[in-house]
Amino acid sequence: MRRIHVVRLFAAVILLSGAGPSVAQRAAPIAADRPGLGDGSALMGARQVQVEAGYAYSSVGAVRRHALGAVLVRYGLGDRVEVRGLLNSYVVQPRPEEASGFEDAGIGLKIAVAPGDGRPLGVPSLTLVLTAMLPTGTAPFGEDDVRSGIKLASDWALTSAQALSLNLSYARQPGPDAVDLTASIGTSVPGTDGIGAFVGYGGSFPAGEVGDPVHYMEAGLTYLPDLDTQLDINGGLGLNGITPDFYIGFGVARRL
Repeated sequence: MRRIHVVRLFAAVILLSGAGPSVAQRAAPIAADRPGLGDGSALMGARQVQVEAGYAYSSVGAVRRHALGAVLVRYGLGDRVEVRGLLNSYVVQPRPEEASGFEDAGIGLKIAVAPGDGRPLGVPSLTLVLTAMLPTGTAPFGEDDVRSGIKLASDWALTSAQALSLNLSYARQPGPDAVDLTASIGTSVPGTDGIGAFVGYGGSFPAGEVGDPVHYMEAGLTYLPDLDTQLDINGGLGLNGITPDFYIGFGVARRL
């Protein structure tokens, strides 16, 4: 409950700090960073607020977890800079040892290097995402140190209906540092209105000779009931027994 109140307060302060977005800014459909393992390259428009949240169930070996929240609050400082608040999830682990608590929260920036608006087909957009995760969580779901990460996110519009997204990131973790790669292709579903589908790959490659690479596949559906709302269902499958054997989830994104 505490995190829900924080999200509402954050959104209220932003909305009162200046005039709301223009009708022209709202003309484009919502672009969310969920679902999926990577982030899109689109930024919030100036003075726009967006809240994204969801639920996921995962299984890895004997470990089962429910994660409720996955809260991301996004605010556009301008046309090329976005501020991000990552409130993350409340986790309940029924097996093998019962535990519950909050994950670490974080802050971040999203900066447009080569914006995607108005670019022709086949010309990629490019965005820089900077993140710092803070030691605010509950053991065993939080860490004791600040963790930082940097990511490049790019989107290619292949046709009017299909797009390719790529993420390349480097993160400093409590264990070995890792380079992460995600790639997904998405399409609108022919004959439908507002429904899209995607399938993708994700890999994590520890730096140096410590640890083994991790590989996983993902897929999902999205639905836009209106220009400011996205609903989704998504799932993934670990390919080498290190990542979760599977996960499934659903969520919502709302532009305020």
